[in-house]
Amino acid sequence: MTEGTAESSAGLDARLGESGCGPARAEAMDLAYPVILRWRGAALLVADVMAVLAAFLFAYCLRFGLGFVGWSGPGADIVAYLRGALLLAVAWVFFIWQDSGYESGLRGVASPVVRGRSVLVAGFKAMAALLAISFLYRGLPMSRSVYLMTGAMGMVGMLLLRVLWRELDRDLARHGLGIRQIVVAGADPQALDFAERLEKIGGSVRITGFIADRAHASSNGKAGPLLGHLGDIEAVYERCHFDDLVLSAAALDATEVQSRAKVIELVNFCEARGIGLYTLPNVFSVAVERRDVASLSGVPLVMMRDAALHPAYGIVKRAMDVAIAATLLVVGLPLWLLIALCIRLTSDGPVFFTQVRAGLHGRPFKMYKFRSMVVDAEARLKDLVDFDKLKVPGFKLKNDPRVTPVGRILRRTSLDEIPQLLNVLKGEMSLVGPRPELPDLVARYDAWQRRRLKAKPGMTGYQQVMARGQPLAAVLEYDLIYIKHQSLLLDLYIMFRTVYVVIRGSGITH
Repeated sequence: MTEGTAESSAGLDARLGESGCGPARAEAMDLAYPVILRWRGAALLVADVMAVLAAFLFAYCLRFGLGFVGWSGPGADIVAYLRGALLLAVAWVFFIWQDSGYESGLRGVASPVVRGRSVLVAGFKAMAALLAISFLYRGLPMSRSVYLMTGAMGMVGMLLLRVLWRELDRDLARHGLGIRQIVVAGADPQALDFAERLEKIGGSVRITGFIADRAHASSNGKAGPLLGHLGDIEAVYERCHFDDLVLSAAALDATEVQSRAKVIELVNFCEARGIGLYTLPNVFSVAVERRDVASLSGVPLVMMRDAALHPAYGIVKRAMDVAIAATLLVVGLPLWLLIALCIRLTSDGPVFFTQVRAGLHGRPFKMYKFRSMVVDAEARLKDLVDFDKLKVPGFKLKNDPRVTPVGRILRRTSLDEIPQLLNVLKGEMSLVGPRPELPDLVARYDAWQRRRLKAKPGMTGYQQVMARGQPLAAVLEYDLIYIKHQSLLLDLYIMFRTVYVVIRGSGITH
């Protein structure tokens, strides 16, 4: 270990002591670690089974005891029904287990992410399996109302369990209990980015420190405690017992692990001590889901794409767009006529404002809105914004002088955007998606920013509900997050949160 590239052993010991890491701390944590947290997966599995059975008993009472969903008369065999409920619970947890939902490592229940999609998909599979078995085996009684209510209440219960589990993890972590210690190998931007993301999420998963290869040890100072080097992994583990080791791509290229034998030694070392060993792909800018990870003859393969969408998602989303847009236009027609009348009576000009915006893949389309500005608003924009001097492809005008008094009310309540429901019916927009922008701004996008054009623009979106009113350049990342993780559940969450944001009036800039 040379003086210029690594710290002395005493220096490392000192820094480890400052970070609260060492044998004494490891032993204390070992004693304080609750049994339920050692067996996270098993405990959550049992809790899921109990949630399904409790949902069944409640549904059974509603159906046969209180008659809320009809009355079948006396003699309903609860034991036979209970067999069906138990079969449903077993199938449900089996499909969750198959999707690594009870895994105890960094990817599993120790993860700070509530994996709702896995629960829902597993639930639908379990219900389908139960229906198939009941069709083949006549001895299994089936009341569709009982099992449908069981499935619905079971899903809600299991999702609540995961939310409560996450909060329990975080509460125990605040008291120093149940913390899963993560060591990141690498001093490159990828390793720092991963550590920063993990710290933002929080919970019981914590970054203990970093391991650098000898050639880059000095560059790791700003990242956090330097625990040692990959070549000294055993000594590092003796100083600081950790639960998971995450290798960045640069760490894999380090001299300590370049040969196959060194990699096998590292794998064997981690397996012998129960340490989870993970590697980071050399990309964070694309969406990677579990179904995108596979192997070919033992060689790991990762499919890289910007938006990992289920084929049925687009069909369901379009159907939802058309149904909701048509309903809102018809039901709210009296209010829309009243708004049109107010605009005509209070200012000169047309009721509707049309403007060309960039749609899916940048294709231009005419977007409709209730007019909330003076007639010559676009001509006056050049006096307010110098597009050639914009440092970023976006702008926000606070207290825009072009807005009319009625327009301020419409913008405050977002009612000026109601005519965009016509764009939704025409298929040019969606209810949820990235914010539609001016072609002049889109022309200034770089390759990274243009990725937001891979989805239809939306009347509302992740950006609008999470960072409404902030400068566009600061919230472009929210659109890219939506592109990577869009799903029906995320769309529903955004729509419900939109109502909350509009009522609060968050981010109004007029």
